[in-house]
Parts: sequence; C-alpha cells; structure tokens
Amino acid sequence: MLGPGPYGVAAMATTVVSLGSIFALLGMDTAYTRLSLQLEFRNRRQVESFCWRTCCMAALIGAVVIGSAWYFYGEFWLPKDYLVVTAYSTFAIILFPLVSLATARARIHERYGRLAFAILAGAISSSLVSISVAKLWRADAFTLLLGYISFPLVTFLILGLPRLSTIKNASDISPETRKLAWRFGIATSITAPAYWIISSADRWFLVEFTSTSQVGIYSTSASIALLGLILNTSLNSVWLPEATRAYEKNQVASLESLGKTWQLMITLLALIWLTVTAAGGDIIRFLTPSQFHSGAQYIPWLAGGVFFYGLATLCSAPFFIKHQMGKLALLWLISALFSLFLNYLLVPEHGPDGAALVQTISFLLLAVLVFFLSRKILPFPTNWGRLVPCLILSLVAGLIMQGEWHMNPLASMALKLPCGVAVVFLVCRFINFSIWSINRD
Repeated sequence: MLGPGPYGVAAMATTVVSLGSIFALLGMDTAYTRLSLQLEFRNRRQVESFCWRTCCMAALIGAVVIGSAWYFYGEFWLPKDYLVVTAYSTFAIILFPLVSLATARARIHERYGRLAFAILAGAISSSLVSISVAKLWRADAFTLLLGYISFPLVTFLILGLPRLSTIKNASDISPETRKLAWRFGIATSITAPAYWIISSADRWFLVEFTSTSQVGIYSTSASIALLGLILNTSLNSVWLPEATRAYEKNQVASLESLGKTWQLMITLLALIWLTVTAAGGDIIRFLTPSQFHSGAQYIPWLAGGVFFYGLATLCSAPFFIKHQMGKLALLWLISALFSLFLNYLLVPEHGPDGAALVQTISFLLLAVLVFFLSRKILPFPTNWGRLVPCLILSLVAGLIMQGEWHMNPLASMALKLPCGVAVVFLVCRFINFSIWSINRD
C-alpha cells in the first residue's frame, strides 16, 4: 500500500528513537535485573524505586531534547514528514524506556507468561493499527509510525507499573548499592549505543549516499532478516537472569547445566539463521511489490549479523554474573568504531550491499572478542565435537537454499521445506546425542 518512501522515513525516525531511548534508559533495566537477583527483599524495593525514578526523569528529558531537535532541524532531512516524526519521537522516547523496565520487572518476578502475552498483544495491535489506517484513512509515514507507537503502549498497559509509592517516594538506597547500580547502568549505556551504531547507523550512511527509497527497501529486508532477533531476544531475556540465579545457588554444580543450555541455544540460533536465509527472499517476493525484491540479496548477510549478535549476547553471561560489564562495554565500543569505519569505507561505493556486509563483519568481530574473553572469566563446558558440525551443516544448508528455487515464491518455499526439515532433524538429533553424552560422562 505504501511503497519504499514511507518505510525510509519511518526507518530514519525509529533509528533516532532507538538511540534516544537508550540514553533515556541509562542502563537501569540491567542494573534493576542484576541487583534484584542478589539482594534481599527490602533492598530490592529500594533498587526498584531508584531505577524507576531515574528512568522516568531521564525519559522526560530525552523526549524534550529529541522532540525539539526534530522540530527545529528535522525539515533538513524530512521536509514533508518532520512534524509527524517529532510527535512520534516525543511519545516513543517516553514509552520505550518504561517498557524496558516493565519487562525487566516481569523477568525478575518470573512472569514470563504475562510478558509473552504483552509482547504478542503489542505486536498484533501494531500491525492492525497500521493496516487499518492505511486502508481507511491515509497511506504515508504517519500510518507506520502510528502502528509503531501502538506496540510499546499496549505492552506497557498490560505489564503495568510498580506501586505508585515506588516511583513517588525517594529511594533510601545505600551509597554502595547506588554505586553498583550506576556501574551496571554506565556499562549498558555504552553497549546499547554501540549496538545502535552497528545495527542502525548504516541507514544514515545510506540516506546520505543513496536515497530514502533505497533506505526503505533495505529496512524492509532488514525487518525480514530480524525475525531471528525475536527468538534471540526471547532467549536472552530469560538466559541472563536464570543463568545468574543458577550460578548464585551453586557455583560449581551449575556450570555443567549452563554449558548444556548455552550449547543448545547457539544451535537454535544457527537453525533460525538457516530458516530466515532460506525463506527470507521468498517472503519478500510474496509480500511486497517488485520494487522491494532487490532487497532479498541482503537477507543472508543481515541474518548472519543477527546470529553473531545472538552469539555475543549468549557469551555475555560471564560478564553479567561476575560484575565485569565494563570489559564487555569496551569490546562493544571497539566493534562499534570498527563498524563506523567500514560503513564510511563501503557504503558510498557499494550502497546497501556494503551496509549488509558491514553488519555481519561487525557483529562477527564482537562475537569473537566476547567469546574469547568470556572463556577466561567463566568458561562453560562445551562439547565442540558436536556443536561445530551442527553449525557447519546449518551454514552449508543456508548457502544452498538462499536462492530462488521456483519463480513462484510459495512454490519455492514448498520445494525448500523438505530439505530444511531434514537438516533441522539431523542437527537436533546430533545435538541431543551431545547432551546425552555429557550427562553420561
């Protein structure tokens, strides 16, 4: 209904909101989660009060700053849509940090069912709002942005706030705990913008050296490639708090269990890469008009970036458990600077192809750095003889199935399905034997 242009405008708006939300959050979700898992109830309430009050104040300031910036300077980049983007950015930068804290609160209290329902309801409402507005009212960037703001609003309404007194009353958190909270917050405030640089800054290079329509095509392909990020986020939202709980209870006995879980999740991420790579191009050809179809070639690279990001996040658990987030932040900073350099080098000449390649290389560098340093901090037992062949088999299968097997996209996916199912079966069978082998030993 819309064409590439509005998607390009929406991509520009959401990248700024992502960055603004990161600074408004100040890493308080990470501090909230980590400290709540190790402190007794009374101190946990104090930490909750400190994190929520800090985040609410920062979100209001961030909304004013970003909203004002779009209002006064947005006409330079988006002359027709800057007022709509201003309104969207102002509300979104308030909502997204609050949703992050509400999500952290749900994980701390192990309300995973309610969290899943809230995210699902938010996603469905976002799609329904965009489609309804496009059919009944208008078909431009406003349509997309209205749908985008529906997601955090519905999610937040379902998850809810803590008690009003938690936000209203000042926290009497101890200086030591406050210092520790800021240590986690500052480290996350470095890693989160670094993630934004690697995953989103390429849009700004593209709009500078290509066009808004090219950004729209690239962003649409990225939205398909980022389907793997759904699983990635789901796994890691549970992995970090539950791994910490297990390690806090029994530091020695938990390592074997954590190693098995870590190994299985990496294999699962590889299978998701295989699925997205094999079906992504066909999905774009099926769901979008012809002007979007050139974006199918970017999907394997962008999905590869998602895989390596997931690997880096899974390997971050030792940093989280051992209170060494500062070292992790440094690795993220190195990777982000490397990403900026590569974007500057490749995007002007190679456009979206260069941007997609940069994402894969940058997240690969991050995964390698995080992996090797995490093994020195807290190595999880791993059966490499089982894990590596599973990864290689997934890679080879993805490379074979990434292309178009039939002119009809549905027929192409149907032809690939038996091969994909066979590969998934073999990998799962192989990795299950690995778990049995570890248990036997």
